[in-house]
Amino acid sequence: MTLKILLLLSILLLLITSWWLQRFSKKLAIGCVLVGLGTIGLGYTYRKTIYRYYAQNKADIRKRIGTPTCQINSKVLKFKRDDYTTKHRAQAHKLKDIKAVHTNAERDDYVEKGVLVPLKNTDGWIVKSMDYGSPFVHSKLYQKLEMIEQRFAEKQQEHNLSGIQFVISSAYRTIDDQERLRKVNHNATVDSSHSYGASVDISHLRGKDCEQATELFQETLNELQKEKQLWLCPESITMHVTLRE
Repeated sequence: MTLKILLLLSILLLLITSWWLQRFSKKLAIGCVLVGLGTIGLGYTYRKTIYRYYAQNKADIRKRIGTPTCQINSKVLKFKRDDYTTKHRAQAHKLKDIKAVHTNAERDDYVEKGVLVPLKNTDGWIVKSMDYGSPFVHSKLYQKLEMIEQRFAEKQQEHNLSGIQFVISSAYRTIDDQERLRKVNHNATVDSSHSYGASVDISHLRGKDCEQATELFQETLNELQKEKQLWLCPESITMHVTLRE
C-alpha cells in the first residue's frame, strides 16, 4: 500500500510540475512528463533490487545520511580569546611570502608556488563547500591542522572513540571574497587573516559520539594554544583558528 501511495503522489507531483511548465513551453512540459514517467517506471521495475540493496546496506546508508554533528563555538565551549587585531591579524601580516590579493588568478599564483596548499577531506577533518572563499590554506597553517588532527585522534583512542572529524567551514578568502561576505555579514573585517591563508573556521564535529568528543576537542585546542601553536577566537557559530609562530 505504501508503495502505491508513493507512486500516485509522484505522478501527481509530476503532473502539477508539467502543468506549470507548459505555460512557458509545451515541449519542456512534455519532456518533463516523459522523463518523469520513465524514472518512475524504472524505479517500479527494479523495486525488488532497490529493496534488496537497501536491506543489505541499511546500516551504512543510515550512517551516511544521519551522521550526528556537534557545534564548536563560543556558546558551547569555553576558550581563552586571543585578540583578533593584535594576535590573529598581526600574525597574518608577519607571513613574508604572501600578500592579500583580489582575484582567484592571483591566488593561483600562490598555489603554484606552494605557499597556499589545497584543503581536502582527510580521516581527521571535513571541508565544507565555501560560498565566500576557497579551500586553501597557507602551508604553515596546514601543518598546524595536522597537529590538531593527530592529537585529537590520540585523545579519541584513549577514550575508546574513533572516526570523529572536525568540520572546516571557511578557509582562504581573496579581498573580493571578503568584500562579498561583508555585504551579508557586517561583523566581517576589512583586512582578514583569511586573506593570507593564515586562518580557518571550525564549525562542528561530525561522527558518532561527537558529544563525548567535544570536550576532547576543547582539550586539544587548549593545549595547542598554551603550547603557542595556535591563536583562538571563539565566535558565535564557529571557532576561528589561526597559525602561530
